Amino acid sequence: MTRLTHRFTATHVDGSRLLGRAAAFLLIGLAAGPASAGRTPRTGPTIEAGGSLAEVWHTYADRPRSLTGIGHFGAGAFVHPKVAILLRFAALPVMLQPASFTSHFGVDVQWWPTSSLFVAAGGGAAYWHTFRAERDPMSGIGATARAGWAFVERRRTTVRVGVEVLPTWFRGGHSSTAVALVIDWQRL
Repeated sequence: MTRLTHRFTATHVDGSRLLGRAAAFLLIGLAAGPASAGRTPRTGPTIEAGGSLAEVWHTYADRPRSLTGIGHFGAGAFVHPKVAILLRFAALPVMLQPASFTSHFGVDVQWWPTSSLFVAAGGGAAYWHTFRAERDPMSGIGATARAGWAFVERRRTTVRVGVEVLPTWFRGGHSSTAVALVIDWQRL
């Protein structure tokens, strides 16, 4: 058991460093300016999908912090060349004692102030489930706030890096907050 705890701690420290380095990479990329010019206007349907590495703080497990991955998928439409509205699903598996799964489903509004920079925020329903039989699943509410930079831009697609914060609140006073480094793809 000591080896497992030591291994977790080493991974946790390395993960925190990785998140810090990735945030620095994002800031350097934002300072460098747009990846391409002369893009076509954004109109019509859009989809996005991606994954991330996240640090999660939570009140419902034996350990208050964990390092995990997040997967997400969103679909919606551009209502203006700089504004999109998406239905978005994000899932966080938390592999601690007890192992659990947190998900978030809601509406997200995405704003593109430049052709390569976006910010987004939204809210919706949250769900938490542990794999222990004695604990019941919980529902609640969740929010998301994110910002990113499109480092690859093609006529109708982008590949982006970004940072996302996902706080969730559940009945009984339980909560979690994930801070994630995201890489994803979006069809514009």
